[in-house]
Amino acid sequence: MKKILREYIRKQINFLFEVDAASAAASAAQGTSIGMSSDAAADTIANYDDLKANQEELILTMQEKLKKEKLRQKVNLDKIKKLNNTFSQVQDSELALIPGGKSEDNKVKKMKQTSYLKDKKELEDGVKQTEDQMAQAERNIQDIENMKKQAETTSKTTATPSAPSTTFAP
Repeated sequence: MKKILREYIRKQINFLFEVDAASAAASAAQGTSIGMSSDAAADTIANYDDLKANQEELILTMQEKLKKEKLRQKVNLDKIKKLNNTFSQVQDSELALIPGGKSEDNKVKKMKQTSYLKDKKELEDGVKQTEDQMAQAERNIQDIENMKKQAETTSKTTATPSAPSTTFAP
């Protein structure tokens, strides 16, 4: 989902830059500075609004994901804490009666501890990755706002002919 959304955003931004580049090339070829038509400016601004809305929706989704990951992280830490508190004690009364049963119980607990610590690392990485993605989405929103302002400013400019400068030789 994230990958598809990123690709969509890249395509939209590239499309917007292509439109801006094409209009700049056309105005340079004509030798005049031509502002964007109101329809093109409105479309560009609408595209920026759509991109911004997508980013805001993505942030909300990631906030929910982050809440779930932090809850899973808390549960995992509680499991580790409980396991550490009971690590040296035999949990299964039948295993305690069997010769060598305590060492088997401790092996199982050691395997659980290893598994929980691995999960802890994965959860920490997942939380950090989600937080980084949220920060990137917020930067994307800021960039979109800047591009939107730039498009609005460009659409407000009027056509002004550029006269070639003439130099006089003495």
